[in-house]
Amino acid sequence: TPLSRLKACQRKWGNFKFRDVLVVKSIDRLGRDYDDIIEQWRRLTKERGVDIVVLDMPILDTRRGPTASPDSSSRTSCCSS
Repeated sequence: TPLSRLKACQRKWGNFKFRDVLVVKSIDRLGRDYDDIIEQWRRLTKERGVDIVVLDMPILDTRRGPTASPDSSSRTSCCSS
């Protein structure tokens, strides 16, 4: 189910570290409501230094640099519904 997949992704988020890249199909994959999404985004980007790529909202791509592409030292994980 979508909820069980989301919970599996959330368990993985604890393993993310600085410069890792999380790719999600849609922003709603980060939480159940606006406050939850904002909190997860803050934890991942500010506390852990993780970059987030939202496939259906490219403007939210937080990768650094003009080309916005991960380097070879980054791990990338993908969560979708």
